[in-house]
Amino acid sequence: MKEELHSYCGTGVKMEGVLRFRGALRYDGIFKGEILSPDSLIVGKDGRLEANINVGSFFNMGEVTGEINASKKIAIHLGSRLTGDIHTPALVSEEGALFTGKCVMPAVITTDTKAKKGAEKDVPKEILSDTALTDNVFDEKTGSFTVNPNGKTGKGRFFAVTLGLLIVVAAVGYYFFTPKTSMGVSFLSHWMYERAAQDNPARLHAIADVYFTEGSFAQAARVYKRIKEIAPTDPIVAERLAVSLEKSGSMDEASQLYEEALNASPHDKSLQEKLVTFYKSSGNLEKLMLLYEKMIEREPENSSVAKTLFKYYSDSKNNEKALALYKSKIASSPMTAENLATVGALEKQLGKIDDAIKTYTQIVANNPSDKGSILTLAYLHHKLGGEEKALELFTKLAKLDPTHPEADVNNGMAEMAKGKLLPAMEIFNGVLTRSPENPRALLALATAHSRLGDNVKAEKYCRQVLLADADYAPAQNKIARIYMQQKINLDQAEQYSLASLKHEGATLDYNDTLSEIYFLKKDYEKAIGALDVALKQRPYVPRYKDQMRKFIEAKKETQPK
Repeated sequence: MKEELHSYCGTGVKMEGVLRFRGALRYDGIFKGEILSPDSLIVGKDGRLEANINVGSFFNMGEVTGEINASKKIAIHLGSRLTGDIHTPALVSEEGALFTGKCVMPAVITTDTKAKKGAEKDVPKEILSDTALTDNVFDEKTGSFTVNPNGKTGKGRFFAVTLGLLIVVAAVGYYFFTPKTSMGVSFLSHWMYERAAQDNPARLHAIADVYFTEGSFAQAARVYKRIKEIAPTDPIVAERLAVSLEKSGSMDEASQLYEEALNASPHDKSLQEKLVTFYKSSGNLEKLMLLYEKMIEREPENSSVAKTLFKYYSDSKNNEKALALYKSKIASSPMTAENLATVGALEKQLGKIDDAIKTYTQIVANNPSDKGSILTLAYLHHKLGGEEKALELFTKLAKLDPTHPEADVNNGMAEMAKGKLLPAMEIFNGVLTRSPENPRALLALATAHSRLGDNVKAEKYCRQVLLADADYAPAQNKIARIYMQQKINLDQAEQYSLASLKHEGATLDYNDTLSEIYFLKKDYEKAIGALDVALKQRPYVPRYKDQMRKFIEAKKETQPK
């Protein structure tokens, strides 16, 4: 505004009480109370007033609630909000300004030149052209008032303009200048204003804002959609439309708009929270995790978001992503004992047994008395067929806790090594009463029954282990040996034996099993090759030497003399 300001209160000002002033005052702060002046009050865009105001001229670009008396003029500008009754001889309302209340104006509009010029002295020059309604023409296409270029107000012109104004004001004025009920203005006034607005964005925006303020969100959404079609790039319309859709129950549609808005404003916390809340309530875990992934991309150092996403990955059994996220965003460097335990557990769940063995080996090295980690590491080795390494760990565990079930398994195996099968079996059955799925106890019983000649029961115990873990190498080797000893199902025996040897580090006795199966199938070349792996590593084992001689002799007998 070009009028000279005499006083200015900025955005940091907060006042309460009665304010009196002379000259022009611009107010951009917060005020509550009463304002009195014969001169001009200008409320800036950041101004927030709750006051009864009695001034000469009043210009609003902010938010004002209260009764306004202006002896000369009231002007409400684009984007402003005015709630309350107003009294003034001249009112100018720009497109996009929102006014809720009654307007009381003199019954007769004067065109006295002297009076008009006197009123102009205290009014900013930029809006003088809007003061005399009889000199303005309402443009149906643009939705704006324009000044009569000739400044003439002859009778013909006056009646033509008045007739045009009455048609529009009948709709617009009915809304703006009639008392409101607790449920808002009538449907008829809204409908008439929408008809007058047609496809004018500013006028549609005004009625949409009215619907929104009243809580008529379905109606607001409908009008905001029309505006979005006409002016698709307006971010305020997109946001208001999303809120209206959400509050009217169309959250699926609203979420799409919130997603678009978040892409445009990726750091908007309120939009993130809205989408998080919706995806949680709707159970859309896939989109929720995708949202958190984008949040981490925007805030890579936000450990809180990373931990939340990690939990969702874990709950949804997406362990591959959970492991990668944990290592890159959550675990400290170097890893703590808790970090290592989490990583090891995820690696184990993913079947990355070799990686899990390395992780748990580090845990046990850091804490040699960690019985839980020792047990886990022992069974990881046992699963892959590393029975000798596993036995070392089970023995270590038994020393730390002699009452542990694995200590009893060790004792039973010692009895069985002495040939005391029945006492050993009693111990193993006792372990199973405490730990029904204990793989070592089940396989030990399989060995005992096999030695007693009950191969049906022996195989049954092996299959019980494989039912829990189809890739359990000791159980695979045991079934292969049961078939081998009976000289039955040799093709299946070969498959089980090969499966037990697919992991590096399996005990060399598994090669002995495979070589004997090849011998029974008269494939002496393969038998020699399978046993040679074990013999090279342990050339001092008598059985390996004897078996190798047997295979070589058998091969010679098949060769032509």
